[in-house]
Amino acid sequence: AVAPADVPAQAQAGLRADSGELHAAVSALLASGDAWRDADPRRRFSPALSALARADAGTSHAALIQAARSLLSVLSREPLTYSPAVAATAGRLRRLFPAGPRLAVR
Repeated sequence: AVAPADVPAQAQAGLRADSGELHAAVSALLASGDAWRDADPRRRFSPALSALARADAGTSHAALIQAARSLLSVLSREPLTYSPAVAATAGRLRRLFPAGPRLAVR
């Protein structure tokens, strides 16, 4: 087994993202798809949201972690129009990856 001190912080965040919790957070986020589209008029998040939906439909926890991290990365670079539903679902996902990027809001 690998000791936590031997694993980079980003990987440790992925290890802490329990499969059930991550799936529930992603399902809630995807259920708010209309709010995400409304908050993203330029559709900059569409590819990351599509990847997240594909990963959520699959069976690979690693793929779901990667897709969630990708969405969080876009959130750190691209601003969204404020939406309570988007903030709540993004916040829930961010809590699973505490060392991850923060939400950019315009």
